[in-house]
Amino acid sequence: MRGRTALMLFAGVAAAATAVAVYMGALSGACDGSIIASSSSPDGQHRAVLFERDCGATSASTSQVSIVANGEALGSSAANAFVADSNHQALRATAWGGPDTRLSWIAPATLEIHYDRGARVFLHETPVKGIAIRYVPDL
Repeated sequence: MRGRTALMLFAGVAAAATAVAVYMGALSGACDGSIIASSSSPDGQHRAVLFERDCGATSASTSQVSIVANGEALGSSAANAFVADSNHQALRATAWGGPDTRLSWIAPATLEIHYDRGARVFLHETPVKGIAIRYVPDL
């Protein structure tokens, strides 16, 4: 019984350490990334940028969304609105490795972020830079 309890404790600690590594890696600046999609708000004042970040072998690729002013560079930091991973590859793969994520402006100051309902979400902020964000786990 003691061996089983120790094994369960080890598994729990390992799972927690993995989650922390993914979260810290996804939010750190030491990652590679590329833009997947970009969508301007109806009034042209803002852009929602969907990008992937890959922080190396110890973490999964993530789907991330940032809100930036139109004309503003994305930069190399982590997203300011949304960060999710594929929950230990439990989801169907996208071309970039992160969970399926789609952007939809429903008003000049309101964005919907649709994402895979099985994704592991680390960040979902609202509002961001004056933009209200609705999160819809329907993919």
